[in-house]
Amino acid sequence: MTKVIRKIAFLTQFGLTILIPTCLLFFLGYKLDQHFGTSYWCIILFFVGAIAGIWGVWKLVKKELSRDPKDIRNRDKVHTEQTQHDTEDTSDTN
Repeated sequence: MTKVIRKIAFLTQFGLTILIPTCLLFFLGYKLDQHFGTSYWCIILFFVGAIAGIWGVWKLVKKELSRDPKDIRNRDKVHTEQTQHDTEDTSDTN
């Protein structure tokens, strides 16, 4: 179950890493266009935000891929042992 939660968390972080800078810079560009009476800041800052989001995702994925597989296996092994121990404890109480 923890693997599923970890993957969902990673996908959520992936989406938010792209969405937040893109939306914030789009909104900033929209406000600048309203203030100055222009029509190009919104588009420019939208693409800057999208590029920043993609760069953030690149760093996120690179960090995830550079993790030591041995550490991941050990962490999963410890979790499996804990789950088995918890299951034995609940079956003893019944």
